Amino acid sequence: MTRRGWALAGAAAVLCACASQPDQGLCNGIIDVPRSAGHMEGAAWVLGEWNGTGLVHYPAFASLRIAHGLGRIPTDVRVFASFSPTGGVFAQQIGNVVEIVPSCGATSEFTAESVLLRNAAAQEFWVRIIVE
Repeated sequence: MTRRGWALAGAAAVLCACASQPDQGLCNGIIDVPRSAGHMEGAAWVLGEWNGTGLVHYPAFASLRIAHGLGRIPTDVRVFASFSPTGGVFAQQIGNVVEIVPSCGATSEFTAESVLLRNAAAQEFWVRIIVE
């Protein structure tokens, strides 16, 4: 085999080893967050305050079903996370910390009543969530 052949074979092996597997816990053990945990602010449903009150625990590898109660399918979901249950410093989250799950099997999880969020990271957070 030529050097190029070995390089391509090595690259293929790396790609195969790094391919992500389906998240087996995605739709199991879902934590339900009731609509009463948050409140409406104009056209948005908000959970948690910037001062750290009302934050929800967002465990590593957990799925949260957020009952927002907008009465319509949301156009935006934003999650701000802190490492502390009392807040302090927040950072808007993207990537595998906040995965929006459109469905679990045949069940729609992005609806006019609720959205399903998955923390696929190995870190727990306390979060403020805004659903618009």
